[in-house]
Amino acid sequence: MSMKALEKIIANRKIIKNNLIHCITHKIAVENSVNAVLLLGAKAICAENPVEVSDITKASKALSLSLGNITSERMESIFISSKVATENNIPQIIDLVGIAISSYRYEMAIKLLSSNKFEVIKGNASEIKKLAGLKSNTNGIDVGDEDKLDESSLITYIEISKNLSKKYDTTVLITGKVDILTRNDFTIIVSNGNECLTLLTGTGCILNSMIAAFLSEFEAIDASLLALLILEISAELAADDRIYTFKTKLFDKMATITDEELLKNAKVRIYK
Repeated sequence: MSMKALEKIIANRKIIKNNLIHCITHKIAVENSVNAVLLLGAKAICAENPVEVSDITKASKALSLSLGNITSERMESIFISSKVATENNIPQIIDLVGIAISSYRYEMAIKLLSSNKFEVIKGNASEIKKLAGLKSNTNGIDVGDEDKLDESSLITYIEISKNLSKKYDTTVLITGKVDILTRNDFTIIVSNGNECLTLLTGTGCILNSMIAAFLSEFEAIDASLLALLILEISAELAADDRIYTFKTKLFDKMATITDEELLKNAKVRIYK
């Protein structure tokens, strides 16, 4: 990606101002996810009652779905909202939390993906391997050591993401020490981030909601790239060995990070 193209994407990030984003996530992550959307300038609503989610999704500009800490009622709402979003051309992202350890979540993910249109499918390396029908080595909802995505395993995961992108006609995001962002045969590698993010719960859901906010105005790759850079560069600039101090500094930096800081610190390359 050229510096000029990246500069244009970053410069336009404020156009999501006041857009309503429907986030169906879990209780562990809901507050931080909503705050992250607000810090970007958009608005979030986290309805999950099946009797009302259709109306709320229709009124929203994008939909964020997470399979984390799932309940039967929330799963019903996810199916309703995803169908409404598909029928009304509302962009949506799904976070495949836990599909590598839970057969129920895996089965629900396959049903959702086979019947609805997603702009972005997101997961860690173990979850994406599971979706691809490969053996995964998950550690709960976290990636297993044998599956970790880094420079040495990059080519393998790029091929997996390309195949899934074509299969589901979507953009695939694999998160890890490096992040892989793929649409068909086009792949962007992002190498930003800080280990402190792995010590906070719910950062994947935060990222999911941030991507949904940008999906309200941007193409899927641009939306995902913007969210990744804001979260991960903010983490680099806020890094602190006192983790709850880091959390506060992270959110403060996400709210105030400048275009110049994003451009200066972005570690982005196109895979060739």
